[in-house]
Amino acid sequence: MLALRRTGLTMTAIAQALNRAVSTVYEYLEPFESSADEAKALLEASAAPAAEAWRQSMTIAAADGNHKPAKDLLEAVGVVQPQETGPRIAIQINQPGAALPADLIDI
Repeated sequence: MLALRRTGLTMTAIAQALNRAVSTVYEYLEPFESSADEAKALLEASAAPAAEAWRQSMTIAAADGNHKPAKDLLEAVGVVQPQETGPRIAIQINQPGAALPADLIDI
């Protein structure tokens, strides 16, 4: 039962698979679980579909010129380092013809 639970199956699904009462499954597995463990098991079971959805979103977004999902993936797996971003302000007062610094033009 514990092995089935760790694959992400619900208590009801385990009971059906083993032809047992749901109460029996709960009673057996209760000492091994907390709500955090249950949530983690469900998330782990969804990791492959989530990764596939992320991969698909990269393709869709890239077709529109948006490469943020690809950048986010590369940062998440450590291929590239995240760039520090913070407030950037340029104040120009009474300086006709003065150009903004090049790194602030595209903001």
